[in-house]
Order: sequence, then structure tokens, then C-alpha cells
Amino acid sequence: MYHSAPFEQDTEISGFFELSVWLSIDQPDTDFRVSVAEIGVDGGSLQLATDSMRARYREDPRAQKLIRTTEPLRYDFRHFTFISRQIRKGHRLRLVIGPLNSLFWQKNYNSGGVVAVESMRDARPVTVRLFHDETHPSAL
Repeated sequence: MYHSAPFEQDTEISGFFELSVWLSIDQPDTDFRVSVAEIGVDGGSLQLATDSMRARYREDPRAQKLIRTTEPLRYDFRHFTFISRQIRKGHRLRLVIGPLNSLFWQKNYNSGGVVAVESMRDARPVTVRLFHDETHPSAL
């Protein structure tokens, strides 16, 4: 979870968010969900947009490529929904990057097998590391 600095003045944000993030995983596949929210001065939050990605489709949504390294790879989230909102002075943006585990999404057990036929006996725990340094400049 990451927070921006408080906005110094009321600011309109219109368009689509994009996120480039450097991640490493220790399994052939996993699912990610990212969300951006507005955080008020009172701590209240309003979700603005979300995106999700299955790691094996990080380069091409139609061609799977399992992850065969624990080195950091770049993941580009470019499918956020459109927003248009005035962010008030003192409010912040919150970026959350996490696993996608939902009733509304096909369960991925991280093994790299055919997700539609996998079960708990195929399940593998995955360790995810996020990089943000000069060599791996993750940015929203």
C-alpha cells in the first residue's frame, strides 16, 4: 500500500491511470489486483479505479508465458476504468497492490497449469516482491 503526499490544492484528475511496477514471484503464475482510492482528511476512502492481471499474460493478453525466473519483471497495468474527479486539497491517493482472490474471478493456484482444471492439490504458495529503485522505477 502506497500513499501520495496530500494534494496542495484542489486538483481535477480525468482519464485512465496506468501503473508500471516491477515484481518478482517464485511460482510460474499468480493473479494481481491493483486499486487506486482517494483518501480524505478524515481517513475515509473512495475507490476510484481498479485493474487486474494474471502474471502469465503480462506481455500479451492472448499468449500465455509462464514466469520462469525469480528476477524482477515489469508489469504494466493499463486497463483501469476511466475516472474524472476533483481531488480536494489535503486529500491523498492510495495505491494498493495485492493478490486477486475473489468469488468473481477464476481461482489461480499458482502452479502454471490449466487454471480451469486446477484444484487445491495443485496449490502453491507464492512469494511476491515489489521493487522500487533506480534500476526498477515502479510508478503510477
